Amino acid sequence: MLGEVSVSNDFYYRINHNHIDEVESVYSENVTLNTFDNVGTDYSFGSEIMVVSDPLPFLNVNFMGNIYEYRIKGVINSQPFYQNNFNWSLRMNNGFKIMESLMVQLNMRYHSPEIEAQEREAANFSADLSVKKDFMGKKLSLTLQVRDLLKTRRHESTTTGVSFYSYNYHAMDAPVIMLNLRFNFNNYKREEDQHNNDQQDFENGNEDS
Repeated sequence: MLGEVSVSNDFYYRINHNHIDEVESVYSENVTLNTFDNVGTDYSFGSEIMVVSDPLPFLNVNFMGNIYEYRIKGVINSQPFYQNNFNWSLRMNNGFKIMESLMVQLNMRYHSPEIEAQEREAANFSADLSVKKDFMGKKLSLTLQVRDLLKTRRHESTTTGVSFYSYNYHAMDAPVIMLNLRFNFNNYKREEDQHNNDQQDFENGNEDS
């Protein structure tokens, strides 16, 4: 057996009344109006799973998955609507301890196509890389972050309504490289606090897609 493994699994059924969503409508020719409104009720039924493992002394793996059926119904601009979709997402954080003062983390995320009242978003995948080096007994920390390592992060969606159809695409300039320098004036920390602090150093500046 390689290392320790911790597994947790939750099932849920959620109902959200008076769901607030962005509503798009035609304002004039070639101009659309975007507002927010209570459009109806949405339902989610699914399962969340988390796996934390230390398969090797220098490797920590955190895996999170969410699988659920999503439905939303209501009325927009006096027109009833109903949407449903099967959604799933995955997130994996891999931490590599090269030496006591040098750690590398690779974060990967995937979201399947998702729907809202009017909008349908395309699937999205992204990967971020972080390298952290400690100096002076962890009083000084240098963290190099590379966001959207594979240049895959984007927002792509289509919106449909009465008498209109719109397509939106946005992609950030990638990869984005950030270098953070941190000095700890008070270096006294409990072991679990230090672990949480290391995670924050890695994930600071990363965003979900």
